[in-house]
Amino acid sequence: MDAIEHYDAVDVFIGVDVGKGEHHAVALSRAGKRLFDKAHRMTKRGCEH
Repeated sequence: MDAIEHYDAVDVFIGVDVGKGEHHAVALSRAGKRLFDKAHRMTKRGCEH
């Protein structure tokens, strides 16, 4: 895995897990504080909030 070229300029890191039954998004600050953490269930019509 390559390092982020401008790591010092990044304040928030975002991760997304795309699954068949639900999607999950997480955002972390540089210090590791969880800023956002939410799962979205998938239905036949799309993503539910």
